[in-house]
Amino acid sequence: MNQIVSAARRGVYTAATVFILGSLVAGLQGGTEKFASGYGMAKMCAAVLLVGVGFGVPSLIYETRLSAPLKVLIHMGTGCLFLLAADLLTGWLRPERGLAANLISFAAQVGLAFLILAIQARRTRALARRMNKQLTEKAE
Repeated sequence: MNQIVSAARRGVYTAATVFILGSLVAGLQGGTEKFASGYGMAKMCAAVLLVGVGFGVPSLIYETRLSAPLKVLIHMGTGCLFLLAADLLTGWLRPERGLAANLISFAAQVGLAFLILAIQARRTRALARRMNKQLTEKAE
């Protein structure tokens, strides 16, 4: 249970960071108009939690002995389904914008999710190399 809560927390932290940075950019582009308030902001916060848990908890799949491609498929597939749910909850994807605009928007979000995955994977590999080096040095 602790692992699930910890994974969800890490996912929410990452989602919140991305949301804050995205909101900063959107707010600056919007000039002096009001970006979000009230119920709209509550929906955005719920979406951040949904996306964070949706990507965070499935990351536990990396602790299994499945093949790496299958792990990524399960983790990112589940996370992207939660992302799609959040998009629909918040209105980030809307029919009136047209199919092409919505597909481009969703593709950009999925691309960002894979970029975050690649950055985290690189950090994890670097940590594993350092740990292996320390273990090798201790064994000598």
